[in-house]
Formats: sequence, C-alpha cells, structure tokens
Amino acid sequence: MAEDVGTVVAGRYRLVRLLGEGGMGSAWQAVDERLRRDVAIKQLRLPHGIRSEARGQLVARVEREAQAAGRLRHPGIITVHDLLTDERGLPWIVMELVAGASLDQIVEEGGRLSPEWTARIGAQVASALAAAHAAGIVHRDVKPANILLEGDRVVLTDFGIASLEGDTTLTPTGLMIGTPAYMAPEQIDGAAATAASDMWALGATLYKAVEGRPPFEAPTPAALLMSVNRGKPAPMTHAGPLHPLLRALLSKNPASRPTAATAAASLTELTTPAEPTRPIRRDRTGEPARTLPPVRRPAQPLMRRPVVTRRRVLLGLGAAAVLTAVPTTYLLTRRTGPDWSTPAPLAADFPGHSSTITSLVFTSDGKTMISASADDVVRWWNVLDGKPVGRPFTTGAGPTPKLLLSPQGTVLAVNGVIPATSDTSEKHSLRLWTPDRRLIGDLTLEDSGDYARRMAFSADGKRLAVFHNYDFQLRVYDTATRERLIGFPRKGNDADALAYSPDGKLLASASRLGDVSELQLWDISSATPIDPPVKHPSLITALAFDPKGRVLVSGDDDSIVSLWDPATVTAITKLPRRHAAPVQAIAFTPDGSVLATGATGVVCLWDMTSRRLIGNPLPHPGTVSSLMFHPNGDLLATGGTDGKIRLWQP
Repeated sequence: MAEDVGTVVAGRYRLVRLLGEGGMGSAWQAVDERLRRDVAIKQLRLPHGIRSEARGQLVARVEREAQAAGRLRHPGIITVHDLLTDERGLPWIVMELVAGASLDQIVEEGGRLSPEWTARIGAQVASALAAAHAAGIVHRDVKPANILLEGDRVVLTDFGIASLEGDTTLTPTGLMIGTPAYMAPEQIDGAAATAASDMWALGATLYKAVEGRPPFEAPTPAALLMSVNRGKPAPMTHAGPLHPLLRALLSKNPASRPTAATAAASLTELTTPAEPTRPIRRDRTGEPARTLPPVRRPAQPLMRRPVVTRRRVLLGLGAAAVLTAVPTTYLLTRRTGPDWSTPAPLAADFPGHSSTITSLVFTSDGKTMISASADDVVRWWNVLDGKPVGRPFTTGAGPTPKLLLSPQGTVLAVNGVIPATSDTSEKHSLRLWTPDRRLIGDLTLEDSGDYARRMAFSADGKRLAVFHNYDFQLRVYDTATRERLIGFPRKGNDADALAYSPDGKLLASASRLGDVSELQLWDISSATPIDPPVKHPSLITALAFDPKGRVLVSGDDDSIVSLWDPATVTAITKLPRRHAAPVQAIAFTPDGSVLATGATGVVCLWDMTSRRLIGNPLPHPGTVSSLMFHPNGDLLATGGTDGKIRLWQP
C-alpha cells in the first residue's frame, strides 16, 4: 500500500498516508488539491475471485453509507464530501478528517469516564441519532468504536450498515446485522432494527463509558447473543445520575425506551451545573446543540486531544461492524481458554421435559443441543435462544432413554423401538440417526426387552460400545454395517459406567459386584480384559477419559472423584471431597483443562493442572444427572432430576 502514496484519485485527491486498513477496505489521509483541505478517503477493496453478486452487495453497501451520511447535516455526524467511482468500478468515499480517538480507545486506554463526561458525550450522540431517525435512517451499529471525540466535539461515524427508509435490498434473510455486544434483543430475535434498537445500542455504549465494561460480556459471540437476549445487564456501580436513563435505554421492550430526542434532553440536563443555571442552546430542529455548558473536568482528564495517527482515525473499514450469520458464531475459536472461576447461568428451565434428563449432547457445530429424558422423549434445542427445534420424538425405551453423539457429530445413537409390522413384533433396538433426524438404521439388540445401559463411541465414530441391560455384556458394533464386532466376557451383575479412550484402543467399564465396583480396562485389538481389574470400595457411577487419553476419571457413590493412569490401571490421586452425594456425571472441556463433576445440589469445576477446585461449587437444584461442554468449551450444559436443562458461561 505504501506505493500508493502520492497517487491522485479522480484527478483531485492526493493520497498522503495510509491511516488504517481492514479485510475489505483502506482509509487514507488525503489532500483535496482543488479546495486545499485535508480529507479522509475510504477505499473499498475486494478479494480476488469474488462473485459478482457479492461484489454488487459490497459496492451497494459502501454507496449506501455515503448516501446515509450524506443526507444528514448535523455537527455530531461525520460529513461526507463526495462519492467517487474508480476505473474498476469500485467506490471511494471522501469525508472530513476527524483528528480524534474513539470512545472505545479512550475507555480501554484511560479507564471509565465520570457520569458528567459520559452525559456530555451521550447528549451529542443522541442528538445526532435524533437527526438520523427524523430522516428515516437507522444507524444499526452504534457502539464506542464508532464514536470519535475531537476536542469537545463528538462525532458518530460508520453508516455502512445503516438502513434507509424504504430500502430493503441489502440485508439477506437470516442474517443479523450489527455488533453482538451492542445489538438489541429484538434484533437477535430476528426483528428488523428500528430507531429503538439504536437507543438500546446507545444505552449499552454509555454503560461501557461510565462503568468501564459493556453491560453484557461472554467468551464467544454465541454466548454473548444469548446473554443479551435472555440475561440482565451487570449491576451498575458508577453510573450515578445516569442510572435511571441507562436502565430505560436497556429495556427489553423497545416501546419502553426513550426516543433519541428525549434522551438528548435528559442527558443535556445532566451536564448542566446546578449554579449558575443557563438556558440550553438548541438548534433549529429543537434538539440540543453540540456546544454544551461546561462541567468540571477531573484532575486527570480522561479525554485528551490526541494527534492524528493510523490507529486513532477511525473510519469504519468494514471490520468495525459485524455481519453475523448465526451459525458461524459457533465456529469461532478463542485464543485463550475461558475463565471458569465465576460461572453464571445463561438460561434455565428449557421447557418440555417432565422427568430426569438422562443425556445431553451438542452437535459438532455447536448450534444445536439434544436432550433425552426419563419421560421417554428426545428433544432438539437452538443453543442461541433455548427454543425447541422441530418436533420431539418418543424413543419407546421406557424410563431409561439414552443417547450419544459420535465425536464427529455424524451419528446419533438412541435407545428406541423398531415398530411392529404384519410379520414381526415390536423390538427394542439402538436406532442410529443423523443429527438432523434422518434414520440411518437399527442395531438390533440381544433380546426384545434389551436396551443399552451405557454407550461409548470410538473417536472416529466407526465403532459403538454398548453395555447391554439384558445380559450385562459389553459388545462393540460397527456403526456402518451395524454388525457385532467384539463380545467381551461378562464382568459383574450390572453396568454403571463406560468410556472409550480417545485413541480407540481401550474401553473402561465399571461393573457392580454387590456393594462395590470392579473397574476394568479392555484391549480393543485383542478383545480381552487387561488384568488385573481394580476392586473399588464403593460403586463407580461415572467414568470419562480426558481428551488426550492420559487420565481416566471416576466418580462414585461415596461422593469421591478419583484420577487413574489408564496405562497401568493404577490410582493417581483423589480430588478433594466437595460433593456430599454420589457423583452422577462427569465432563471435560474439549481441551481437557477443566473437569466438571455433578452430584446432588452442586456442580464442581476442577483445574486439571493444579487439580484444585475452580472458584466455588455451583448451586444446582436437585441432582445433576447429565453434563456436557459446548464444542468451544465456553458453555456448560447441565441436566437434572427436575427435568430442567441449564446453561452456564464462564
């Protein structure tokens, strides 16, 4: 890009220096050689090979940004001077050069602002929004990064995703437009953004300014959208006189939020000193003018007059706004693991089940959660909003339905029934489905009354280990042909836990022998038990390998969690006793760094490096019967004997 310095665009604008660039555009400081003034130019750049339809949409979006801002005349809205088209047919927007930092930079670098300073900023932004709304324009991406401060002037920028009254052509169906932390709940629900949505975003923006953090935080866009949609803002501790207005702006009901004009008036009043009183200057529209009465500055000013730098001239290069297609939010990954020291419930009481949740799984893309219950029903849920997806189906397995999803998310094994025909009677089976509920086939069990007490998939999903209820035998099946491959010798009189090692070489089982358990490892290649088995003094109720296969974890009815070395079948250690009831469920985060254990009344989270409890145990109604981490490791789903499903975020 340095080679473009000195280039004259449209015979008029000489590029002086690159201010910043994103994936779809660049911003330049330039000189208008005709009027001899400094300007900023935004250039659209398209990737090689982009389809014509996508190209047309991006070009139209840039043109709409220029049209939206160009229609407005307000000191709080960035001024657009010109819209050009170069020889490739790509648009350039010429606008005023604002020599100021963004509100986001100021808060991130200097900390939270006082309520007075926040009110001064908010009054000018609200006034700018009032002008936009009066012209039929909804900004749709109000946030701290799109607000520039140049001395005492506050400028709202980046109208790149604004909606113009009567224009419905540039928002594809099924997409949410905006930045997750500042999107209104109704936008997340799929409703069109309105002026009231901008007011929610203004409330969230001012909240961050005065509190130093957004009202809603979460480790991933998916969790964040759910928190905004279903949760409550974090309590305000520094807002002072702004508290009532911010609470009104962040109302879930769009009709309850103040209009931009009302908010501007309220914020302006908060910036007016009690003595002496002065009338509020208003412009011709009746809105507060941008020059506000002075307020006392803090001893260490938080708003400084910055120099113009590449980082500080923010022009919204396309990366400033998030064009969020809901499914893709679940595919994003984190650079660092989530902090589980203070988890909080995201959603509770998913409606539908009437009895103990026996199994929970997430699909591999994280978009859908599947649950089975002792009410004999399997249900699908949208992880984002907690709503049912499609119709549930009855397994026919009676009070012990069980389901398991293969590691690749391609096969779902569910206890079920093969319906009777004119030639055959009804038979119990393991029904193999795709996650989208297409039946793959049936794995016929050993007896008409048989069902799978425990199941475990191999890491590649090609094999399924089943502990049978009928004869308490452990067998392994081919999921493609549904043929039995291995039958292991019987161990014990019952089966309480089963786990497949990640490398597919071992199976671990816990069988009941009177009042104790026998922990047995099995060699898959030779179809033989690895001797000697371990006699455990209490009943093992749950088993799980860590994702690397280096540790086997057991939970028992003495409320103890034990770690085992699967290579030698010897005990490594016992975790400190934090449960007061039998451990019923165990789950690892995908990276194995955190272990979750569930029992009556609590869920415990453990750091697997230090093997210590993370934070305090999570209180949980009833007994925890099922645990599962989201594929990204940033959500924990818990199922209980009360038939409820709960989601937790770090």
